[in-house]
Amino acid sequence: MKVVVITGNLSRPSKTRAVADFMVDRVRASGNEASCWDLVDLHPHLGATVLPSSAAEIVKAALNDILASDVLVVGSPVYKASLTLGC
Repeated sequence: MKVVVITGNLSRPSKTRAVADFMVDRVRASGNEASCWDLVDLHPHLGATVLPSSAAEIVKAALNDILASDVLVVGSPVYKASLTLGC
């Protein structure tokens, strides 16, 4: 099984990333594959991405990782008791 974790962090250090890293470590300890991506690393390139084929290499790598995953976990940081909502 392959698990991919995406965190919505825009800064470091991050409590959300700490939880994601704990999860990745536990998944790997159980003999499965896991990886984690931070929005802080992807966001400079995401706005310029129109098609996956023209995306920056880091965005392509994240997309390929997500597409190959069996489980996708999305971690959203909490700021002043507000949650990130997405559709």
